[in-house]
Amino acid sequence: MISDRFLNSRLGLLVQAYIERKNLSSNELGANYYLSGPELNTYNPTYLQSLNLSDIFRDKQRVGGTFMADYLLSDGKIYFTNFFCFSDLKIEERREAYSLDSDIHNYRTTDSRKNLTTMTNILSYETPISFLTINST
Repeated sequence: MISDRFLNSRLGLLVQAYIERKNLSSNELGANYYLSGPELNTYNPTYLQSLNLSDIFRDKQRVGGTFMADYLLSDGKIYFTNFFCFSDLKIEERREAYSLDSDIHNYRTTDSRKNLTTMTNILSYETPISFLTINST
């Protein structure tokens, strides 16, 4: 982040930037169970019906920044603010599913990418009139 005031402190500038990278990977285990002939007040055996295993690689990168400027006029202030963010999420999934009651073993792989870009710009003017302050954005 860099900021300073210029022109006898009438002009203020601020520049800020960031870069981020995160590993959001995970391993997941899921299972389905069933009861064979459940009855009240008795022991009911539980059986494993299916098992799901997942290895999910997620790599998220973000780049962004802020630019702000303000200028002091003789009868007010002008502000300009700009926010920018770009994110890129890469996902690779490997899944296995075991269906124990039907002897089926499935494999699935997917590869996807999600991007998001956001930009916000704000221009404001502020001036006092008598006992009021008018702010226009």
